[in-house]
Amino acid sequence: MDPITIVIIAVAIALSAIGVTVAVRLIPLSRRVKQDLKSVPYLAGDKEDERRIKLLDRPAGRRRDSSIVDLVGNLIRHTDGSLTKAYHVTLDHSTFTEEHVIEGRVTYLDGFWSPFVAIHARPGIGSNIPLDTGVVGQIGFAPSKTWGALTLALPVTVSFDTDNFHGGDAGFAYVSAGLSATYAISKHVALNLGVTYYHTNDSVIVNPESDFVTGLAGFTVSF
Repeated sequence: MDPITIVIIAVAIALSAIGVTVAVRLIPLSRRVKQDLKSVPYLAGDKEDERRIKLLDRPAGRRRDSSIVDLVGNLIRHTDGSLTKAYHVTLDHSTFTEEHVIEGRVTYLDGFWSPFVAIHARPGIGSNIPLDTGVVGQIGFAPSKTWGALTLALPVTVSFDTDNFHGGDAGFAYVSAGLSATYAISKHVALNLGVTYYHTNDSVIVNPESDFVTGLAGFTVSF
């Protein structure tokens, strides 16, 4: 063999011998290290970490079946091919909007005219309602007459608003006049019917119509 081949073989033999020697020394050392580690007591945190690591591939709880496959832009794609999209909708004024109200009314019961003064305050209102906090003041009278179980009343109200309470300026808001009938069926139950006419100030109350009529029908149960 030529000198170069002899040198390469010699180097390979020498490296192999070194590798075998290192392996022979490291194998017993690794065994002793494992034994030493087993003899070291676990702390509570170490045991908890080990338990959680073992549960990574088997999480606790029941597997949740979901129809969601992935997201496509702002859409959710389901296994049946359908898509779901969420919308943010601002609600119009309704009974589902948030509003804080304080009301008070004083009526002088003189037996017929029954004059009254009322205050309707709004100290707080939801952010989705483009109106302001404020106060509504009302004055009026509600003459009534009773014939047996039937009572008729003719309430008249004049109302004033602060700025942007009903979407407009401050000042005279509306005047209303109504006719109501109450018939007592028993001591605790009564039927109610009524109709009320409103004339509103367009610069204070923003309505499609300045003049309109509302009606009511129902029954009252008292305890």
